[in-house]
Amino acid sequence: MYTHAWQNAVILQSLIAIGAVLIAVSVLRVRFGRALLAALLFNTLPVMKAPGFQSPVFVHDLLLPILVIVLLLRFSRVSHGLLALALMTVFLWPIIGVLVTVTQGATGHGYLTYLYRRLDLVLFLAVGTTVVAPKMTNDVLDTFMIVWIGMAAVGLAQYFGVVDVDFVIKDPGSAAGDSILTDSAAQRGFMGLNRGAVGVWCSAVSAYCVAHLLLDRRPGSARVIIYTVATALTATVVLFSGSRTGAVACLAGVGYVAVVSLRHMRDLRTGRLMVFGTMAAAGAIYLIGPALSVVGKRLDVQSAQGSLSSRLATQAKVIKYAFTHPEAALFGNGHDTFQFRTALNTRLTHPHSEYIETLWSAGLPGLALYLVLLITLYRGIRPSGVGPDVLSIGSRGMFFAGCVAGLAVGNLTVTSPRLATYGITMVFVYGMLFAARRRSASEPVPMPAVPTMQVTPLGA
Repeated sequence: MYTHAWQNAVILQSLIAIGAVLIAVSVLRVRFGRALLAALLFNTLPVMKAPGFQSPVFVHDLLLPILVIVLLLRFSRVSHGLLALALMTVFLWPIIGVLVTVTQGATGHGYLTYLYRRLDLVLFLAVGTTVVAPKMTNDVLDTFMIVWIGMAAVGLAQYFGVVDVDFVIKDPGSAAGDSILTDSAAQRGFMGLNRGAVGVWCSAVSAYCVAHLLLDRRPGSARVIIYTVATALTATVVLFSGSRTGAVACLAGVGYVAVVSLRHMRDLRTGRLMVFGTMAAAGAIYLIGPALSVVGKRLDVQSAQGSLSSRLATQAKVIKYAFTHPEAALFGNGHDTFQFRTALNTRLTHPHSEYIETLWSAGLPGLALYLVLLITLYRGIRPSGVGPDVLSIGSRGMFFAGCVAGLAVGNLTVTSPRLATYGITMVFVYGMLFAARRRSASEPVPMPAVPTMQVTPLGA
């Protein structure tokens, strides 16, 4: 199976995409074009290795020329302020930092790949703000949940050894081989994703699913079944992956949704909650033994190696470095220059935090711009204020979970293969929500009808 890693990735993702499109169109009545876009966009495995592109190529990497054309045709609809902020934060400021910094980082194909993905991220966000159909966001996310069910099911089947589908390229000179995601050696199970990436995906899915199970009043039992299955699989995946970041981010996202839902007690779907609670309890009883075993081994390993304390100590060094070197504080150190030795004498090539990595690569102004972008997106996906806005509540739960996950793994701006698809997915969704809220805010509020009283003249 190892020698056919790329074929495995393409065939498996194609089957999941075809199945998701068929279910979304025939069962949920999603438009074919929207379902196809979602199914193609949400693939976590690359599809080819292109010459001149240092990283494996994903479907969304192939869409950049189309995005440019769409953006030019719809430029009048773009949120120009958000586009300018994203362009400066994600693309232009890192380039300025590389030009003026004295630290030599990635050059050639590696740096061009990094810039290409950064520009791709900005364009997906901008094109998302041009979407005029509010229902498109619902359709895209509904399809995504179906795709996620396929991904999670295959990942669990790999983990338990039910199916022997791997995404590892066998190297005769290495005993382990390399994942087609190229992030680390010998990735096994969970669709080739490493533990941290699995946790980030699970945190986003869990928050959105719980919001819909609690508050969604759209008719149809099929959608309830899909979101229930997605939630159950997500909980199982995050448990068996052993991702501490995923577990904490899931709790943060779901907790956010639960707290916000308390404001809409009258709209809570108590029947669904009872059914889901019963299923969750039954699943917990069945899985509690194996799950505790996995968690126990994970905690024992981390306790023995002290990796968490080692990472925190390294991040503290980065913060100290930024405040003691003026050029690094102003412009950062550029892309792919992070090289630190931990207390365990292991080499870290990234700081295990998107915020710390932004500070290292782009300096304090880059970090400030990144935080402003996060705040702008969060404010832009605010609820409409009329009843329980399930889409915004669920999306804000996803956003909050992603921000928590970014503390230890990554969130929106990761360009490495492990989370490149996640960032593209999220900014596209947030762009669509940003546009929907901007249009609803600009629409005139209809004045309430004033009752009139007919007066009959005297003597009539």
